[in-house]
Amino acid sequence: ITLGNVLGKIPLLKQLQQEEMSKAQLRSTISRVPKNSSGDVDYKVLALEIAKMLDPEEKAKAKLQHDITTALRKFDVNRNGFITSLEVGQGIVGLKNLPNSQKIRSAVQQVDLDGTGEMVDYARFARVIAGLDQQANEELEEEMLRNRDRIQKRITDDYTDLTLSHVQSILRQFDPHDNGSINPVNLGQAINQLGTLNQTNISSLLSTTEMRRDGSLVYEGELEKRLVDLFTSTQEDGWRQVFATWDKNRNGKISIRELEKALGKVPRKQIETLMRAADLDFNGTINEEEFITLKKHIEVERSRR
Repeated sequence: ITLGNVLGKIPLLKQLQQEEMSKAQLRSTISRVPKNSSGDVDYKVLALEIAKMLDPEEKAKAKLQHDITTALRKFDVNRNGFITSLEVGQGIVGLKNLPNSQKIRSAVQQVDLDGTGEMVDYARFARVIAGLDQQANEELEEEMLRNRDRIQKRITDDYTDLTLSHVQSILRQFDPHDNGSINPVNLGQAINQLGTLNQTNISSLLSTTEMRRDGSLVYEGELEKRLVDLFTSTQEDGWRQVFATWDKNRNGKISIRELEKALGKVPRKQIETLMRAADLDFNGTINEEEFITLKKHIEVERSRR
């Protein structure tokens, strides 16, 4: 059917208006439906798109898109469809139901025509933020996951370096000749200072460590690496237990309310800051992996003070 036929159906328009779907929203919906060479639309596909728009969740997305577009259009003084990234930030102040700032920044970068921040396609920005641009939202999700992975890798690498330094400092206390080896008795004492290894782990380490002719054990290299791995594994097991304690409803996530209960009298602003730092996938909760990453980050930052 033609666009004129759709918009000319007064009973249809009245029914859609009763469902709080305006003529402008109908036009927007029609624009997303593929057209043939004559400009006609497939009414079956259109019906599905209209049905989606009448869904409460889709209505909320459409309203957010409308609110953002309306707020940003006033900055488009020459009506070319573009504004600056600074104007985006100014325009969305006070709007409700916006995502976190990281997603907003990523969305701006996605729709920035030349990467300078001077030509942001604000109409597409509104669609992305509202969740109505499938391709852009998939790209945004992928970018956020890549960013999460980068952060986790950096923190894990920093924590591994910190743990290695800790292990080395203890081992060298028992290496008076500073030759990278230590006698078995002193190695046992050094391992005990780490305080987190059980007898089975210690026995396994001693039985597989290279021994020199004088009976001393080489700790530089492989043994140091194994000690770091064991120490880290033990620490992570302890943090998992803490996570399970804080996760009161056992859903595998810590909400900000659960975080508040766990931390007691810590000010709300500090809790919100902690939540933002830990919530790497920006879903409003902390999962076990994010919790462990947060604990590692805290240990690294503490060592730098």
